[in-house]
Amino acid sequence: MADALHLNVDGMAELLRTPQGFRGDPHVDEAKCVGCGACAHVCPADAIEIVGNGATRRVRFMHKDCIFCGSCQDVCPSEAVELRAGQKAWFQAKDASLSEAQLAVRNCRLCGVPYMPEAQVAWVLRRMDEKLALGASDRGMVERSLGICMQCRRKHIAEVREAKRALASLARRSSA
Repeated sequence: MADALHLNVDGMAELLRTPQGFRGDPHVDEAKCVGCGACAHVCPADAIEIVGNGATRRVRFMHKDCIFCGSCQDVCPSEAVELRAGQKAWFQAKDASLSEAQLAVRNCRLCGVPYMPEAQVAWVLRRMDEKLALGASDRGMVERSLGICMQCRRKHIAEVREAKRALASLARRSSA
């Protein structure tokens, strides 16, 4: 017990060493992050937040609050979150306890309100190209459909129905 009260520098380093089997703390690759927010929705510790201020959206990882469950990595559709074991700089420097991805946000083509990260739109188009091999007209239709915020979708339901018909047609062609 007395030894525990008189820890030296070597003893402190031993306490801060990564335990065997530790999966690691989350690191976000800003180049891969699409800003969808799936990681924040599944985080049981609320250690991830989505912050938007018009032209940008930030996905913030607050390492000091993380319980290292790995849910963020498991749910990330673009594989932007990776758990890494090793030295935890944020134990020693408070400013290192936060990492984030900052993304440009697309404006609605009808009302001009920012609503979705550009990276997310590009990711959706890329995935659809992989699955459906979109032609130029199909790609244009999908981009047009993705260019409308939720408020305008409710107001302009005819455009939404047109996009749904076109997507259903694409899906039927790809499964045939």
